[in-house]
Parts: sequence; structure tokens; C-alpha cells
Amino acid sequence: MMDDVLVVGAGPVGLTMAAELAPDIRVNVVCPGLVDTETGRRSLGSVSIDDAGSRYALGRAADPMEIVECILFLLSDAASIVTGATLATDGGRSYH
Repeated sequence: MMDDVLVVGAGPVGLTMAAELAPDIRVNVVCPGLVDTETGRRSLGSVSIDDAGSRYALGRAADPMEIVECILFLLSDAASIVTGATLATDGGRSYH
């Protein structure tokens, strides 16, 4: 079984690591946007999570489990060919 490294929010660093560690270790980057957690809500100050989420293409903040499911996919055998990828788990904010 191949080892995995999962980097959260460090695109260029993760991609450099992917090139250096392949083929024995897969390295992928997860870049979450707004996540509906206590920390996410606090970071918004007086703006509500619903108002902030409405600025995303999907119109809402992510549920924490949605981010977890993306990470589980990258760690699974279903993603065995995926390395050096940056997965934007931001509800479309990066292009919206």
C-alpha cells in the first residue's frame, strides 16, 4: 500500500512535495473555503454564516463533514492515481 500525505491549504508546498516523494508517497492539497464551524462563524465578526456563504457559487458554507468526505476520498484507493492535486473544497468561491 502506498503512503499518503495530505496538506491542507499549502498549494505550492504540497505540489513540490508531490514531485519529490513520488512514486512511493502521494501528496495532495485540500483548500477549504468557509466551513460552518464555531471558528468559521467567529472569523466573520458581525457577518452571519448565511450571508458570507451566499457569496459562494453554491450559496452556502461547507458542512465540516463535506470536507472530511473529500479528504477520505483522497486517502482511499479510489484516488490511487491522484497525486500533486489541489482540491478546492470551497463551494466555488475560488472562481465565483
